[in-house]
Amino acid sequence: MQKMLKRTIAAAAVAAPMTMALSGLASADTYGQTQQHAGADGAMSTSQQASTGGHGDGGSSYNQNWQQAGPDGADSSSVHSSTGGSGHGGKGGASYGQTSQHAGPDGASSSGTHASTGHSDGSHHSGGLLRSLL
Repeated sequence: MQKMLKRTIAAAAVAAPMTMALSGLASADTYGQTQQHAGADGAMSTSQQASTGGHGDGGSSYNQNWQQAGPDGADSSSVHSSTGGSGHGGKGGASYGQTSQHAGPDGASSSGTHASTGHSDGSHHSGGLLRSLL
């Protein structure tokens, strides 16, 4: 009987933390990945990050960055998108942004794109062009 009681207590002591750990894995709400490389011909770096539920009211976001430099010049680009949550336009707002830059022996260039819709915070983005079309 005493041996059975010790086993039950030991099992309960191990089960509770394992249950908490497994539930934490099941509800993971972030992802991240980075890579770097340097060699004789140049260097590069990339990163990706995605998250959900961390922006208040269940928002989500995605970020990607990329840079490289070599004998022919340097390039970089980034992408960001987000939706929902109080930090990104309030009730159901969404945004997207993209930028890229290049510099090389023949010159330099850059570009960028940004779009947003659904902002309900009274700012100058209220409604947006896409909302008026829908």
